[in-house]
Amino acid sequence: MTVVSFPVLAQEAPAPVTPQAPSLFSEPAPITAATDFVNRFLESDSGNAKEGFYPKVGKMIAGAGWLSVGPGYRERFLNGRAVFDTFAQVSWRGYVRADASLEFPLLLNGKLAVGTETLWQDSKQVSYFGLGPDSREDLRSQYRLETTNVVGYARYRPEHWLALSGSFGWLDGPSVSSATGAFKRDYLDAQTTFPNDPAMIVTKAPQFLHAEVAITTDTRDHPGHPTRGSVYRAAAAAYSDRTLDAYSFRRYEIEGEQFIPLLSDRWIIALHAWGVASDTSAGHAVPFYMTPGLGGSNTLRGYASYRFHDRHLLLATVESRWPLFEHMDLAMFVDSGTVAARVRDLGFDKTGYGVGLRVHSHTSTTARFDVAHGGEGWRFMLRLNDPFRLSRLARWTAAIPFIP
Repeated sequence: MTVVSFPVLAQEAPAPVTPQAPSLFSEPAPITAATDFVNRFLESDSGNAKEGFYPKVGKMIAGAGWLSVGPGYRERFLNGRAVFDTFAQVSWRGYVRADASLEFPLLLNGKLAVGTETLWQDSKQVSYFGLGPDSREDLRSQYRLETTNVVGYARYRPEHWLALSGSFGWLDGPSVSSATGAFKRDYLDAQTTFPNDPAMIVTKAPQFLHAEVAITTDTRDHPGHPTRGSVYRAAAAAYSDRTLDAYSFRRYEIEGEQFIPLLSDRWIIALHAWGVASDTSAGHAVPFYMTPGLGGSNTLRGYASYRFHDRHLLLATVESRWPLFEHMDLAMFVDSGTVAARVRDLGFDKTGYGVGLRVHSHTSTTARFDVAHGGEGWRFMLRLNDPFRLSRLARWTAAIPFIP
């Protein structure tokens, strides 16, 4: 998923460390030692962003592979009033991205942050099944997408739990071509299979001006491993095609998460709901790679990443967690939702369920393993982030491809 590498400064307020919930069983020493080692070595979501050189691990877009690594460098200057951060990564499947950002997070006594970010990414094997909720699994295809995105942004936080944010940027000609790379799988070519889908084949890649405004309330105790509180977000974005005058559109999102502790924190109920709607002027269409998508490790976990795409999206998730050990939770979940060309056709037609394990510190999820079943069989997922960690709270650049 594309995210700013210092999430607390970008969008999330730090929270005090609260006591860990009592676990059901005594934790084996190897789990404790491994968790402590990983938390010392890697970045966490606790708000203590490292300075100097650091390893950037994980958090690339769906389909990049379970592991991505690379070097990062962060420096604070002007007495901490400015933060420069840059990193580069390559993933298990050969995806590459590079990011550089400069932020001034302490304006107006710490209530206002402004910054700029430049992101380049080369996603070499993005899956695509066609548009609509009835797209066919046997027509799974892949494409390569190269993008460059430059943005400026601002966030005003009148209260620690309330943020008003906006961004304005330039998306430079997304380039669509055939999938490539050493780990390329034997799937269909998207440009051959779906040549008529919007912006699949164009004489010149469209360039976009884009802007977004959002309001967010966040009372979670720890964004990387929440056990109580909530986050609610509403956003509106506009994309203006400056090249072909054929792919301008507007996007509206509303999203919420609620974490409910029960039985003296021994049982956590996590709820997530998300809705996305797209709107175009006459004669315009939403490019296929920017249509809302469902499927994969953070949404419909019983389906493949990017399984369903269309103009509108609806999702609901319920997850139940128990602290099996001090640093490991057992989870059970149900995901339900769909995509549609018309808002009135949205519902909960696609459903999946499963179980999983969450390895974590007090404030941050280190790894998770999920086994999920949907309408097309079983899926097994290993990821380095919490499924309820919203990348939309930590990124400023345009989501391309639209990341489920």
